[in-house]
Amino acid sequence: MIRFRKHEFVFTADVRMMCIQILIHPDQRDLQRIVWKEGPDQPTKAYQLNTITYGTTSAPYLATRTLNQLAMDEKDTFPDASIIVQSDCYMDDILTGSNSLENTKELQTQLVQLLGTGVMTLHKWCSNNESLLNSIQNSGDYQFNNPAEMKPVKTLDISRIYDPLGLIGPVVSKAKIFMQRLWLLKLGWDEPLPEDVTRAFVSLLPCIEQLEIPRHFPSDNTVIIHGFADASTAAYGAAIYV
Repeated sequence: MIRFRKHEFVFTADVRMMCIQILIHPDQRDLQRIVWKEGPDQPTKAYQLNTITYGTTSAPYLATRTLNQLAMDEKDTFPDASIIVQSDCYMDDILTGSNSLENTKELQTQLVQLLGTGVMTLHKWCSNNESLLNSIQNSGDYQFNNPAEMKPVKTLDISRIYDPLGLIGPVVSKAKIFMQRLWLLKLGWDEPLPEDVTRAFVSLLPCIEQLEIPRHFPSDNTVIIHGFADASTAAYGAAIYV
């Protein structure tokens, strides 16, 4: 995801139903048996699952390993896409691009063809360039939007703030410290929050929605990294600046 920010022209895509596109070896399928009844009075039936079962412990590894093997098998035919599959995949999502529009188009074409050899298709395309995608949300910035249906006064569901790169870590940390204060109040799940506590939390949310961070940062071959870490009685954290 960090490499994704280095490209001027980018696109993302999702491997459609990746797990169920991958067959399990016949010798292992008996380990994926389930029992099912159509109704209380119906007989119990046994079924055998022939593909990777989403949610099992081994599913992420098996799916990723299969994609990597497919990329290695097809590297002579699709050299650029092979590298992308092995380096720019985040589970079943592909996040990639380049600083040349033509190169990015070639990557897109190769990826579709490479995954097609494994009977896999890509969907949920997004891009920052109209020639890569017919209809997109053309934005060069990250913007953090608090879900409209979120009820912070009642649920305070901080985990729903999606920030995989930790770009708004300071804000999230402040919200978590706020949650620590709530535990000390020993309120029940259905008890309303005190008015002063409610105002303090709600005041955090507009800060998130107003924050925009440029997605693209040009870089050359020289990269300098500065790291900082600190801790207090309430929290600890680290920050790395590139």
